[in-house]
Formats: sequence, C-alpha cells, structure tokens
Amino acid sequence: MTSRSDSVGPLVHLRTLAPFRTLSPSQIGLLTAEASEVGLDEGGWLIPPGEAPTGIYMLLDGYLRIRDGHEDRVLEPWSLVGYPDVLDPDHRSPGVRAETDIVALRLETDDLRNLCERHFAILAALLSNMASEVTTRPPARVAALAGAGDVGPLPHDGALDRVGRMIALQRSPVLPRESMDAIAELAGRVETVLLEPGDTLWTEGALAEQFYVVCSGAVMLDGWRADELRAGVGSAPGFAETLSGRPYTGSARAAEATALLRVGIDPFMDVAEDHFELGYAVLGRMAAWLAGPAKPGARSAGNG
Repeated sequence: MTSRSDSVGPLVHLRTLAPFRTLSPSQIGLLTAEASEVGLDEGGWLIPPGEAPTGIYMLLDGYLRIRDGHEDRVLEPWSLVGYPDVLDPDHRSPGVRAETDIVALRLETDDLRNLCERHFAILAALLSNMASEVTTRPPARVAALAGAGDVGPLPHDGALDRVGRMIALQRSPVLPRESMDAIAELAGRVETVLLEPGDTLWTEGALAEQFYVVCSGAVMLDGWRADELRAGVGSAPGFAETLSGRPYTGSARAAEATALLRVGIDPFMDVAEDHFELGYAVLGRMAAWLAGPAKPGARSAGNG
C-alpha cells in the first residue's frame, strides 16, 4: 500500500477537518511535525475495545471499521479518529479495527498536550473549535449547562466577595476544581450581576462575549428545545457560545431574583494562557459532553 502523506499532504487535509479548521498553516505544521506514520494490517485493532485511546489518527489510506452506537461504521481516508475522545480521561473505546490494510498519521496524546502547553494559540483554537461543535449538538449544549447538583445558593448581600466568587467558580462543573490558582486569579476578574425576575440576560443573535455562573436563582433559556431550559445554581449559561465566538443560542432571562458572575472571554483566555491546566481541562470537559452517555470510541471529523 502506498502512503498518501507524501503525494497529497496531510497538512492540507487537516485544515479541512472541523477541529483544526481555524489553525494557521504554521500551527498545522507543528502538529504534523510531531506526528508519525503508522501502518496496520487488515483485521488489526487500531484502538482495542475497552481501552482508552492514546493518540489521534488521521487515516491516510485504507478503511477502518468502528462501533458507532449499535451499528458498525466504515471510515474512509482523511477521517480523524480518536479526537476529541482522547481528551476525555474517562473514555473507553468500543474498538476501532482495520477493515483493510491501513496507513495513518498518529499524534500521541502527550505530544498534543505538550504542543498546547508550548503554543497557546493552538490550545485557544482547539477550545474555540470544540466549543463551536458543542453549540451545534443539542445533547452537548444541555450537558454544558449542568448545575452544581444538590447545593444551595451562595449567600450574598448585593455582591460576592472574592472568596465567594472562588467558591461559585469552583463548584461550576464547566471549570476544573483542581486548578485552584487559576480559579483564584479568575475570581479577581469577574463581576457580580443581580437580576430581578424577567430581566433579560441576553437576546437571540447577540455576540457572545461573556458567560455567566449562576450563584443563586435561575435563568430561563429560550430557543434550545421545544420547551424552555432552566439553568440553575452552578450552571454556566453562554459558556460554549462565548468560547466559540458565536452568537448566543436563543435568549435568556431571569426566572426569579438571580445572582450571577459575569466572566468575559478576554479575562478567561488570559487566565487560561497563564494557567495551561485550566484550558486543557476545559477541552476535556467539552470532549465528555460531545461523547455523551454512549461514549463513542472514534468519530469522523469530516468537513461539517
């Protein structure tokens, strides 16, 4: 079998795949420079069932068969395998097998992590692109609005002090609790917003330049489903839209007297640049939302 890596150029094709579409040619070049070409005979396991993927693959030649829900699916050349699943530490693959002899370009998980740590522009682009995918998939959008569970509202007297803001950020599922230094820095750069019942938080089509963390009360979101969606304490309405740079989905208003933290995209990205673990962990959060309950082992990140 002849490899396509020399004749066509994976650099060109990587830029057609949704996760990497906004990366510059030089950034794509950094990814491909760290990747290596691997071959696998027909019938071999690229990712064995029950194992966590340890890298991302771009199929150059041949065909792969994966278990996608309850059906097998065949992937063609230039499909991407293992992304974003590889970023979800809880993911286990149902299996990806060579339908024919195959050649693929492989980027190890550790190499991807190191590239994101050394080149923040790559991490920022991956965050934006994955957030865009979250906004287009209703189950992932809903998962992104998960609240903090069985917790009560944070007490406040018109505003939260810095400790209160840290607690609110830390218990929001969209942010990694392990990044305490990042949470502490971010807490100093957010604002408290107080809304009365019925007050508008945003209108449909407005550019998303900040997301919110609900500290008490709740926000009603229109335009997500046939019915409204209620975002309660700990949820982060507008999170995926803000990271993606897209307009808000639908409109949002206070369901009752509500206190929120307003997190601007610029402060958030500044903190993510200072604290790599924050941004990389958020990538993992979004990967889990996209995988959903079925946790698919591989997906074709095509031109959509």
